[in-house]
Amino acid sequence: MQEQENHMFTTKYPDPPTLKPIFDEIREEARAEGEAKGQAEGQVKVKKEVALNMLRKGYAVETVVELTGLTKEEVTALESEW
Repeated sequence: MQEQENHMFTTKYPDPPTLKPIFDEIREEARAEGEAKGQAEGQVKVKKEVALNMLRKGYAVETVVELTGLTKEEVTALESEW
């Protein structure tokens, strides 16, 4: 029995797998998703700024919709803001 116990303590077991690669992958995916979301939000903001400038210059709502790609509802909401 003593010999069996000594064997348990002297046997080298492999290191358990680390979770670092999994966490690194998740972190990278989250970063990429956040970056894509930020870019999309930035594009919408720029479109709205352009649309607002067009409205101030007297462009018709339909023209602003056609040229910016915003919906009519988005453009009319901007129109009521200024």
